[in-house]
Amino acid sequence: MGKIAANVKNYLTPEILQSAIHHTVELILLTRKLEQSRQQQQMMAAIALRIRQSLELEEILSVTAAEVRQFLQTDRVVIYKRVPISKHRQKSENEKVQNRHCNNSI
Repeated sequence: MGKIAANVKNYLTPEILQSAIHHTVELILLTRKLEQSRQQQQMMAAIALRIRQSLELEEILSVTAAEVRQFLQTDRVVIYKRVPISKHRQKSENEKVQNRHCNNSI
């Protein structure tokens, strides 16, 4: 066992160790990016499926806002449909329901 430890010690230089750590960190970052991309693709597929289930614009916007809010893990998402100024604007908002306590004391 002593000979093996000595051989490893001679082989394991600071440069080799640094290179191994660098490659490991790169692999971890790439794995995270791949997982994020997979999640985004799943979200888009879920939104597309839910959109196909309805032809009502208000429901489509509401479902899309809810799905995006859930994916981004935020409290609120607002989606606006831009229309000419002379027409009515449509807005869909989705907010996570929480017990809120507001203290406006100064």
